[in-house]
Amino acid sequence: MEIRGLGSPNSSQLKQIKKDPVKDIKSSSENDFSKEFEKITGDSMKYIELSRKIPNVRNHLVQSYKNSINEGTYSINISEIVKKMLGEI
Repeated sequence: MEIRGLGSPNSSQLKQIKKDPVKDIKSSSENDFSKEFEKITGDSMKYIELSRKIPNVRNHLVQSYKNSINEGTYSINISEIVKKMLGEI
């Protein structure tokens, strides 16, 4: 199969395509991240290390919301949402 005049992919190109692209991107970005922070020392580095330990998702909070929704006890406080929205403007 020829795509836009590039010709047919050979076996090495197919092997590259079959690799897990997410894994490759993740590992390269982690390396870039490490290189970027090699120059940082002292308190700044301590805070960066602490921030790495904080989970991206607060599982206990998510589970609490899921339970409330499943039990039918979750309610949306429209007044609070409006206050926060108008307070930010």
